[in-house]
Amino acid sequence: MNKFFPANFPNRQYQLLFTQGSGENKEEIINYEFDTKDLVCLGLSSIVGVWYLLRKHWIANNLFGLAFSLNGVELLHLNNVSTGCILLGGLFIYDVFWVFGTNVMVTVAKSFEAPIKCK
Repeated sequence: MNKFFPANFPNRQYQLLFTQGSGENKEEIINYEFDTKDLVCLGLSSIVGVWYLLRKHWIANNLFGLAFSLNGVELLHLNNVSTGCILLGGLFIYDVFWVFGTNVMVTVAKSFEAPIKCK
């Protein structure tokens, strides 16, 4: 996100620290460091979340789908093509089973609240 913020954007550092106990028995539970850019991103994502909860708009739904997809791609580190082929092959078999082997997809398609709903 650094390339979306101007160079003269004031970026202050913050720290959220939760501890348990006192004195020698003090134990760190959460130690989270963030900056002003993180707070701006949190605010924007909260606005999109509230927008989706109130309106169920298709653009907000697509923004969530895009965010989850990008996060999934970032978490996967594929070393080579064979690993990717194994992963895609497994997902293909998984998809074929749930679409043709069960009635789950029909039930989800009829009861799911989203702009892609089929009747």
